[in-house]
Parts: sequence; structure tokens; C-alpha cells
Amino acid sequence: MLGKGWHRDASRSGGPADGDESPTGETATRSATDKHDLGPIIGRSIRTEVFFGMSRPDGTLVPKSDWDNFVETQIESCFPNGFTEIPGRGNYRGNPEPVRILIVVHRHFPGWRTVFHALAFLWKKDQHQVEVLAVHTPCESESL
Repeated sequence: MLGKGWHRDASRSGGPADGDESPTGETATRSATDKHDLGPIIGRSIRTEVFFGMSRPDGTLVPKSDWDNFVETQIESCFPNGFTEIPGRGNYRGNPEPVRILIVVHRHFPGWRTVFHALAFLWKKDQHQVEVLAVHTPCESESL
């Protein structure tokens, strides 16, 4: 059993928007640059994987310096407790392309989806991307 908040949020197609109320009555007001005190990630958590394409519609590649700047100015400020970034190779609508995969294990907090939506919005706007894929999976985590 995942708990009340997980069922409510998981059933929503777009996730909560700013101003949505969480099951605990708190209001979501997160942005892509908010810092979250997620504390130790032990117990019931969410593993979010975000796939950022590195090919633009005109066929050019996003420069590594643009990705590094995005990590430093956006991702690091959203997840000061840590994240993993993995380079990979994907395929978008029949076209192979390099990707960067962001993995974050985090607690459920009000507006947590909004943080990822904001990162995706910024990446699509700044790098002329059509889509960013996010996969959210409930998990149990522990610090070893």
C-alpha cells in the first residue's frame, strides 16, 4: 500500500499544479529553483527518471556546455541532497539521439511533480525540445 497521497497524485494525468492542495492540506508552490530539505531518503520514496534529449529538431546537438550549465543552475538547486546523471543513447520517434538521464530518489512532498514539470519546461524552451519524458516509480530506499 502506497499511502493516501500517492494514490491521489498518481491518478492525475498532469500532476498537481502550483496552488494544488496536498492530502495533508499544504499548498504546492514549488518552482524549478526551490530547494527541498528531503532529509535522509529512507523508507517509502519515489524514484524519478527524467530523459532529456540532446538533439534539436534542426538536427544539431545540444552543446555539452549547455547541459552542464543546466545541471549547475537548475538541477543542483532543485536537489541539493543529490541526484545521478547518466549519459545514454535513446530513440525519439524513430530517430536515434544522445540523451541525459536524471535520476532522483526523493520523498513525496507537496508539489513534487511541479519541480520536474518546471525542469522539463525550461529544458524544452531553452533547447528547442519537443518532449521530455519522466518516469515516477514508488520504491523503498535505505541508506547503507
